[in-house]
Amino acid sequence: MMVCTGRFTPANSKCVPRACALGAKTGRQNAPLFLRKNQECAAGVENFDWVSAAKAMLRDCKAHPKTIYHVFNSLSRDQLEQYVFTSTDDVFYHLICLRASGRQMEEADLKCISSFCRYAFIGFFVQFLWNRMEDDIDESVDRLSVFFEDFADSALRRCARPEA
Repeated sequence: MMVCTGRFTPANSKCVPRACALGAKTGRQNAPLFLRKNQECAAGVENFDWVSAAKAMLRDCKAHPKTIYHVFNSLSRDQLEQYVFTSTDDVFYHLICLRASGRQMEEADLKCISSFCRYAFIGFFVQFLWNRMEDDIDESVDRLSVFFEDFADSALRRCARPEA
């Protein structure tokens, strides 16, 4: 049992995102904005705004559809899933730790809640690609953020242990 401080420590995480495979494959000098924001969040930046980062990531994808669909259609499902899951593990864990600040929480509960949120976001992103990136980015991410934050707060409240 631990009391969440709202601080993310990389020692508690499985993986810190590495160089961007997409940037390397396309020869781009800089990693896509989402990966830079992902690394910022994984580094424990307290005021990380995941909604703005998600919108920026989707806009970055929409600006480079040929590259995105080339990678999406060229990699095996296993390779794509491994990259996506490892590059988002720390982000969602950090966000849940921030929301859990001050609560008595089991580490397993934090990981379970963050995994659920990660799966929801990945499903949202894949649906965005399947819809040919035509969804209204601001509207869809804002709607997702309401569900995400309500779920996270509810799950954290239910899993929090009473103070001794």
